[in-house]
Amino acid sequence: MPIAVRLGVLVCLACFLGAWSPPQSVPDRVTEREARQWASEAELIAKHDVKTFDKEFSKRASARIQDYEPKGQSVDIGFRLENSLSIKIYGQVAAFQVAAAEQVRQLRPLAEAKWQDGVVVTVNPLLMVSPLIERVVIKRGDSFVEAIENHIQDSKVRNLAGAVFDSREGYAVFELGAFQPQKDLKIRLVLIPVTGKNLEADPQYWLAGVQELPKRK
Repeated sequence: MPIAVRLGVLVCLACFLGAWSPPQSVPDRVTEREARQWASEAELIAKHDVKTFDKEFSKRASARIQDYEPKGQSVDIGFRLENSLSIKIYGQVAAFQVAAAEQVRQLRPLAEAKWQDGVVVTVNPLLMVSPLIERVVIKRGDSFVEAIENHIQDSKVRNLAGAVFDSREGYAVFELGAFQPQKDLKIRLVLIPVTGKNLEADPQYWLAGVQELPKRK
């Protein structure tokens, strides 16, 4: 190959390498060990103050997780029911933060705070007329994904007036893949009551948040 041609090839290669930059690396998801370390660090600073604990834990989680939401995502179940039933969804880290903060409030060991195996959906009745939710499922297209754990159970609820009524409350845990966004696939959150019509919610706007994806470096 003539020297001039070889020089031309080298110049082109140098230009290409100068313009090219390596893709950003994607760090691993937050692990249980990492989250527990954050909790320990936060408690050392908080000294049993729940508000300070939440602030310190959230600061560490927000540095690692895109759009971290420590208070969970409120699920819109329609105007007619929004004041009678509270449905929230938490990613793994957010669910752990809630559990750890409760340990701090009760002056109990952080080691007893549970790390869930997936996304957590909580069901809390607000009124005597609240629907009695038996279980929650995720609808992905024409398929249904059952919870890997269902802790929604009978309970007694006391309202502000002091009246006690029968209800059902608790939480369900779903594998992370149940909320994995997919092109042209409609995902719905389905609440199944003991009697009556099923309730459905469109979770599209908070799907990314519950995945708790790590920030790119």
